[in-house]
Amino acid sequence: MIELESTICPVCGAPSGRCSCLAGYSEGFRELLSSEEPRALIEGSHVSNCDFREWEHERRFLASTIHRDGSVLDIGCANGFFLRSLQEWSGRKLDPYGIDVDAHGLDAAREMFPNEADHFVPLGIQQLDERAACGLPEQFDFVYWNVWDNFELNDPSGREALRLAWEAVAPGGRLVLGLYHSDRQKNLDTAEFLRFVGYTVAGVVEHPEGRSEVAIFLDKPSVAV
Repeated sequence: MIELESTICPVCGAPSGRCSCLAGYSEGFRELLSSEEPRALIEGSHVSNCDFREWEHERRFLASTIHRDGSVLDIGCANGFFLRSLQEWSGRKLDPYGIDVDAHGLDAAREMFPNEADHFVPLGIQQLDERAACGLPEQFDFVYWNVWDNFELNDPSGREALRLAWEAVAPGGRLVLGLYHSDRQKNLDTAEFLRFVGYTVAGVVEHPEGRSEVAIFLDKPSVAV
């Protein structure tokens, strides 16, 4: 086991006992950042030119949409580092699953979650209806989709992807859309579009410092008893 007290903080470079960069994080997460270069972990999530402080600053607010324990599917999971971060930030017990078309990223995700290696399968969002055939559950308590900037939900392909993501949400579960377009208003307008096409928007979470990032979540009703 790494003796964290005598090591250098992987975030700021100071002796670990003299900084608070990773205060509140689990020992396992701190060991992960000490054993691998944080920038490499972040780049493995398809985010460039970003250090851990920026990663945390831009994404930690998303954890407020995770309001209970449960299974979570990350659409476009890459190396799994966002899922691992979400476990830390939310403080919830989350059973991680992921799909991606990048085989290298999936291999890295399986290494990050060795006890759940079979939870990560090669699928794109348009093949999400094949999840059960690939060994994944039919539905999840949380489905997270970082809607890419070049993906328009008002296009037929975008509407179909949204439908597939919604179908993967279990009764009583939640679909979370992470919107990272540089135009904040465009991100916020997505909520109105979702309402227009028939979805009930349960909430919109804006970045606490007024940045452009926005999360929109849709809650699926529980099955009536």
